Amino acid sequence: MTPLRLYCPKCGYDRSGLAESPCPECGCRLSPVDVMGPTSSVPPTIQFACAIAIFLLPALLFLGSALLAFLEGS
Repeated sequence: MTPLRLYCPKCGYDRSGLAESPCPECGCRLSPVDVMGPTSSVPPTIQFACAIAIFLLPALLFLGSALLAFLEGS
């Protein structure tokens, strides 16, 4: 299996294997959307589920703990 190639979305520089965030060629910073773009082997439905979990889980945990504290105080 060949490793996934990662290219800068701005200048096309091959960034595969680079640890630093900004592109050494143009300085463009990668976002999670760039990394999980169309060249990713992760299906879009899994990408969507992960995005929902990352953004909604903290809010749901906060609301759940606030509701629990409210119910215990009543």
